[in-house]
Amino acid sequence: MNLVLPGKLVVIGAAGQLGRCLRLSCPASWQDQVIWLDRQQLDLTQPSQIRDLLTSINPNVIINAAAYTQVDQAESQQLLAKAINADAVAVICEVAQSLQARVIHVSTDYVFSGLSGLHQKPDAATAPLNYYGYSKKLGEDHVLCLKAHGVVIRTAWLYAAQGKNFVNSMLKL
Repeated sequence: MNLVLPGKLVVIGAAGQLGRCLRLSCPASWQDQVIWLDRQQLDLTQPSQIRDLLTSINPNVIINAAAYTQVDQAESQQLLAKAINADAVAVICEVAQSLQARVIHVSTDYVFSGLSGLHQKPDAATAPLNYYGYSKKLGEDHVLCLKAHGVVIRTAWLYAAQGKNFVNSMLKL
């Protein structure tokens, strides 16, 4: 089956755990249409850089696989967590809206309190218990304002052969 990519696609967070996995699974026929951005090419703490680079690329689809993911450190680094998980997402959405591009944003189950059971419906009320979850919820809100042009994908855990994740930590122990 040959999937057709609807124009130019940008993946933000290309050097992260999710970004690397996306790159490995990207069909060869898409390579000319996908632009992979890591923190060397795009500093998510610099709104003007986000605006300028995304506008110059003029993508049809933006996948935001980047995040500040240090859950415990987010409590003491709130400004940085918010800059990456919320403020940068707001700028990405602003640019996407001006370009009529779609945004696929990867978020987390930390937007929920965890008190109502294991399974949450997509429209369940959010109630983050920590700053990491709060910053991710703020980012989700920006994407959801795009209506049909924005999609939020929530995940509980990411696992990959490389990178910092629960499975690799347990294997090291």
